[in-house]
Amino acid sequence: MRLFSRSGSRDIGAVSAELDRLSAGPGSAAGSLEPAAAIWRSHFEALLQQLDGPDRESAVLLLREVVGLSRAATAVTALGNGSLALGGDARFTAEPGGLAAGTVGTALTVGHTGVAAGRVDQLNVYIQHDERTGATTLSPPLGRRNPDHPPRGRESLLESLADLLADSSDGGAHVLHGMGGSGKTTLALETAHRAAADNLRVWWIGPSDQDALASGLLTVARQASATDEDLRTRDGADVLWQALERYDRPWLLVVDGIDDPGLLDGTGRLSDGTGWIRPHRGTGLVLITTRNGTAAAWGPGFRLHQINGLASADPGGEEAVTPSPAAQVLIDYAGPDKGPLRDAEALAERLGGLPLALRLAGSYLADVSEQPWPDAAATLTFSAYRQAIEEGRPDRFDPNGVIRSATMLNLDQLASRGLPQARPLIGLLSAFAGAPLPYVTVLRPDRVAAVPQLGISDGAQLWRLLKALADLSLIELDGVSAALPVLRLHPLVRDAARAEEAPWAPPTAGLLLNQAVGTLGDRVEDPASWPQWHALAPHVFRSHRLAVEAADDADADGVLGAGAAALLVARYLDLRGLYSEAENRIQEVYLGRRARFGEHDPATLDARYHLARVARKQGRLEEAEEELRTLAHELRRLLGEDDAAGLSVRHTWAMVLRELGRLDEAEQAHREVWQIRARLLGEAHPDTLTSRYSLARVARERGDLPHAEAEYRIVHSARRHVLGERHPDTLATRHSLAVVARRLGRWEEAEAGFREVLAARTEILGESHPYTLITRTELALLAWDHTDLGTAEHELATVLELRTRVLGASHPQTAWTAANLHHLRELRSAGTPPTRVAPAPQQGPSY
Repeated sequence: MRLFSRSGSRDIGAVSAELDRLSAGPGSAAGSLEPAAAIWRSHFEALLQQLDGPDRESAVLLLREVVGLSRAATAVTALGNGSLALGGDARFTAEPGGLAAGTVGTALTVGHTGVAAGRVDQLNVYIQHDERTGATTLSPPLGRRNPDHPPRGRESLLESLADLLADSSDGGAHVLHGMGGSGKTTLALETAHRAAADNLRVWWIGPSDQDALASGLLTVARQASATDEDLRTRDGADVLWQALERYDRPWLLVVDGIDDPGLLDGTGRLSDGTGWIRPHRGTGLVLITTRNGTAAAWGPGFRLHQINGLASADPGGEEAVTPSPAAQVLIDYAGPDKGPLRDAEALAERLGGLPLALRLAGSYLADVSEQPWPDAAATLTFSAYRQAIEEGRPDRFDPNGVIRSATMLNLDQLASRGLPQARPLIGLLSAFAGAPLPYVTVLRPDRVAAVPQLGISDGAQLWRLLKALADLSLIELDGVSAALPVLRLHPLVRDAARAEEAPWAPPTAGLLLNQAVGTLGDRVEDPASWPQWHALAPHVFRSHRLAVEAADDADADGVLGAGAAALLVARYLDLRGLYSEAENRIQEVYLGRRARFGEHDPATLDARYHLARVARKQGRLEEAEEELRTLAHELRRLLGEDDAAGLSVRHTWAMVLRELGRLDEAEQAHREVWQIRARLLGEAHPDTLTSRYSLARVARERGDLPHAEAEYRIVHSARRHVLGERHPDTLATRHSLAVVARRLGRWEEAEAGFREVLAARTEILGESHPYTLITRTELALLAWDHTDLGTAEHELATVLELRTRVLGASHPQTAWTAANLHHLRELRSAGTPPTRVAPAPQQGPSY
């Protein structure tokens, strides 16, 4: 039996009197209730005395004893401001003369003494209004506001709400929506504080059930001068808004924690404008906090403001001088001595900028640093706390535990709305990397429908689920009108979902990624597809790592598929000029395949080929030549003369031979590959054109410029037709034609060609891409040919700086640039007359 049911009792004396009455009541239950009543009374009296006292830890231990953690709560945490939290949501607050319990849902269970018939089995304390007495306070809980820890990063929104209050509102209700712990109530409380300071009338209705919510709003109506006669004879919501619109003083009405908008329907319908909250013509503002951001559930009269995590500094950007809002919250609670600002920013980013998680982390660090004998396992710095999260070690104030509870509550809410598939979908999304996911590319409805654990049948259902998750702030979702629509999963939501342990999710995510990469594979050299490759990269590499770690003897296909996807993404990195990163990723695939299949398996040899290619791009020509020669012979032996993979290896080997100056060997190898490709693929196939282009390049190196130019023109025309004007290969032939024109003395034609290619390469590849720098170097050399040594020096100095940063100081192209810049500066410092300046040198053997 319950001792209280919305009795409105908040004073400890009233609690004691009710317990005394029950313990002295008639019937066989009296004997068993008497000791229970005494126990509860002593517990509450002791709790009330200690809650705001110096020995807060004793109060925590006492509450644990009262509650019984096995049934009533999973965590008890001291939060400050005279409050204790159970599971992160419920609050006990000591107030002058009484004990209040803020609740989630309809009641908060704080203990149990037995379950037998006729005995007290649980005690529920309510802060809800009693319709008979109107006893519940509607004052804002300003004691929970900590002026030493103001809201960070929300200044613009707070100013907008303040302006609305100052301007007598805009007639709408404003909804702050976001995931649990995002700071919605904190913002509402700050707005209430500012309104009260400006002498506005402020009403605050906390989380409650439908009956208590209605009774609270009726109390607002009474306090706004509605008569009892009106309330008895007319619809309560109509009376409330007539009273508020007549109220002669600016006001603020806060309705906190309404996760089900249906609670505000009353006898009408909220979204139709006939519920408890409505658009109005009064002199006040309505502010609602909720996890539900579904616009249709609220209606057109509601202005929605999504409350996301606080901004943190980009971990890959320049080191911040001043803290970001998220890092500042950490510092506010932890103090400035827990590590350098970059560590605070890294921890803030790892916590997703979620204010509750930041506060718990900061409070933990402050607490352990004050202990004279901290636990050996305690984390004392921002960096150590972040490491503890990465390693999955539970700390005393574990933000992951709080967010896990909030996440599961949101998913339960969606299940109650007929969307049980949201839980496995979040499990799947958590299996991807912690980076924006290009969901249109990866979550193809036909492929998602083939996953039995999801239970999603088509694209319309998938879209409804994604929208529902976004409405509850579990994900951020770009609309399909975005250039590349992506979704973002909050880092702590991801952690919470991964803790649910869905073993099917990682391999399913890997399969979806492999399929997406397979669809894009033929377009990897098309710059228009590169934004998709960029977005896929972190997910594909994580999937490959997990596939290698999880592989058993029977899972060869999983390792092969993940490796093939990773090599294609590494090819994208290669094309972008990110050679070191590409090499690192290829190395991971090579090591995984070698361990699983052996050194001489074709799959392992394929990874070795990709490593040799990128070694060539980084200027390690002797190393690349030796490896490519070995691979060419091995693949020819294993796969035959005409195998496509073997031909690619032989072609790249021929390029290295040319760059090493072994032109006869290079020409013979290129010609063999060209003839086979022409026979198998046709003269106009891109691979065949690549071989023909390489033969022209050998002719150029021999000095046979007319023949090279004629071949370049044939290839350029074909590439324009097959690949398009702005394809990187088409631009390469246009660049080569300009090189020939420069060497033949046709300087105006050469300059026009170089500038055309430079503009396109800068736009498509970026100003620091190695190919862009090759073209920029040619323009510098052209200025040298014109004896414009100042321009040539400036351009070569810029190229040297970029090549050093991108390729490294030891790369042959960097070394060539440094040597010729030094020579040019010597010419200038010696005052060499223009007529005695020798023609500019030619660039080294490069693409």
